[in-house]
Amino acid sequence: MKSYAAYLFDADGTIINTRELIYRSFMRMGEEMEAEMPDRPFIEATVGLPIEVQVPILLGQGRGKGYYARAENAYRAYMMEVYRDFLAVFPGVREGLAKLAAAGRKLAVVTSRGRQSLDIFLDALDINRYFSRKITPEDTERSKPDPQPAELAMRLLEAKAEDTVFVGDAEYDIRCGKAAGTDTILAAWGGMDPANWPVRPDFIASNFSDILPDGAGCEGEPHADY
Repeated sequence: MKSYAAYLFDADGTIINTRELIYRSFMRMGEEMEAEMPDRPFIEATVGLPIEVQVPILLGQGRGKGYYARAENAYRAYMMEVYRDFLAVFPGVREGLAKLAAAGRKLAVVTSRGRQSLDIFLDALDINRYFSRKITPEDTERSKPDPQPAELAMRLLEAKAEDTVFVGDAEYDIRCGKAAGTDTILAAWGGMDPANWPVRPDFIASNFSDILPDGAGCEGEPHADY
């Protein structure tokens, strides 16, 4: 695998396994708001968007800011109540981050998750120390898939786009990285199906070790056949 000077990582579905936690939190939100929720594949397809964008998509447009604010609060409250029961780090992530950091690579998180819960989750999983920069929705006017978060991360890392790769499991991550001029890697271990995405990553990695400079098994050609 090509060696990069800087690595930008999505959080949910890429370095931290919050898939079950997010689903259960949205279902609890639906219960508290007495709203019928979409099916699980639809809910999971919205992961990667900021919460203020997700909630109207899941509950329906036109309900008013107060309604959506209450729904967001219900979602967050339940998530922070139960996160220790469901939160996990993906296999190989902790070891891989340690290797990249030891090799002098610049590491950043670029996520649509809010800063408070991000820090809590990364601390709980003992991986916060590997990231010198964390870009959350509080830091930019526009979120993924807009390139602004990735561009800010590179600016703070003092990294050039041609020496940077964006690693993520969602279409929004790939679009963000490509718009910012970086290479992109689909973190296939997150479980997302890119078959119908309008964009294609530069590489697909089945395991975190595949993205390491000495990793194996990462397909090295742009993909149009999945």
